[in-house]
Parts: sequence; C-alpha cells; structure tokens
Amino acid sequence: MKAFTQTMLFIAALTTTNLVGAAVYKHVDENGRISFSDRPAEGAEKIKLQVIQSPNKPSEEQNPEGPDGELDEELEGDAQERLANSNTQKPSADGVKYKSLNILTPKSGKVINSRSGSVQIIFLPTPSLAPSDVLVINVDGKDVSKGRDANLSLQNLQRGNHSVKGRILDANGDTKIQSDSVTFEVKS
Repeated sequence: MKAFTQTMLFIAALTTTNLVGAAVYKHVDENGRISFSDRPAEGAEKIKLQVIQSPNKPSEEQNPEGPDGELDEELEGDAQERLANSNTQKPSADGVKYKSLNILTPKSGKVINSRSGSVQIIFLPTPSLAPSDVLVINVDGKDVSKGRDANLSLQNLQRGNHSVKGRILDANGDTKIQSDSVTFEVKS
C-alpha cells in the first residue's frame, strides 16, 4: 500500500510539473522500497513514461503503475492505446448504444501477488460513458462501486479466487450492457 501511495504521489508530481522529456529513474533498495528520481542511482533503471492525452492537459506524462508499485504488465500494446484514447473521447450522447464493456485489468486467470490485498480494476466502455449513465462494478457477487469512475482500486482482498464484472445502467436503472466476468487469484 505504501508503494502504491508513493507511486501515485510521483505520478501526481509529474502531472503538475513540466518534466516532458526528462529522464526518470526507478530504484528498489535492499528493503524493497521503491523510489523515483531524475538522477540515476547505483542499480537504478531508467523508465519510459508514456504520454497520455487528457482533456485537462494535452501532453501530460503518466506511468501505468499497479497497486504494488510494479508496472502493470497487463496493460500492453492495444489495451494501453485504447485506454489512452478513451481519456480523450467526449462522453457519448444520451441514448447511446454501447458496443462493449471490457475489463482491461485484471485479466482472467491472472495471479496477483499482493501482501496488502490491493487489486486495480480498469473498465473500458466503448463508446465512453454517457453523462446520464453509471458503471456498477461487482466483485464476488456484491456491487462495490456505482458511479462514473471506470477505475477502482480494491484494498484488503482476502487470498483466494475472486470474480469481477461490470454493467452500465441508464438514468432509469436499466442495464444497457454487461461485461463478461473475470476471475483472478490474490496471493500474498
């Protein structure tokens, strides 16, 4: 959890400063603590930050770090591009017919090593969520989130198998589309 907080603070610092093009180095010390710097330390690795267009800042730098401070390898290639493009799409008009509701992370069958039980869930509705629609995220048969945020960071999940699925509801509470269920395992 501490590594996740440090990573989020690091990303926030990047988005509020002008570090476009600056080198960033990641270092893991002997106790497993992760630190980031603009200067290389012994054993540090240079990391590449991706440019993700957002409506708020046209060229901010971001890094897709997972909840334990490790790069989320699940967001590769096309998934990263679709997530980046979803951030720049205008919300769809009311009455939209969704083509898909995908779970970008975690992937089905994924084993997540997390001592704190932290798991990041990212949904991608296509087209983007309409202003009057909401996304309901269901974990292990219980609705855990209802709103407009397609990203959810779960905390303190018990070890074992878990399932996640989502559905988009219109203003009347009717389901417009539902994702497939994804099953993953949490290990510590």
